Amino acid sequence: MTAGGSSGVGGSSAGFAGTAIGGTAGSSGAASGGAGGGAIRDCFPHSDDNACSRCAQEQCCFELVGCAMDQACEGDGEATCIQGCVQGEVADGGVTSEAVVSRCAALCAAGTVISPATNDLIGCLLNGARADGGTGQDCYVECFSGDF
Repeated sequence: MTAGGSSGVGGSSAGFAGTAIGGTAGSSGAASGGAGGGAIRDCFPHSDDNACSRCAQEQCCFELVGCAMDQACEGDGEATCIQGCVQGEVADGGVTSEAVVSRCAALCAAGTVISPATNDLIGCLLNGARADGGTGQDCYVECFSGDF
């Protein structure tokens, strides 16, 4: 399956994995400040966080921590890839839809499907669906549409 248009698959400037957990790019050792190298920090927004990261920390903390502890999801993994892919579609004049998210998830999966941690985080960000079965505010606009 391939994505149409010129949208790229990869990281983005409005990422959530790097700033939400794991420290800064300098302390994590990852170019984008991914979660892989640093210690899990609190989920309270910090002044240097972008709108997506702030929303994710406030609304999806449990899912962010789960992502940081999952090799397929953390850092520049599946979640960041899906976000970049969806943003690329929007930048090319598309809209964020279930079909676009599904296509991006298929393109970004480390295995045959995305990991449960990635699924939980993306579900929380897009729909406010919590891994524990609850619901809350989503981060749809901050992370997947609008001005990045």
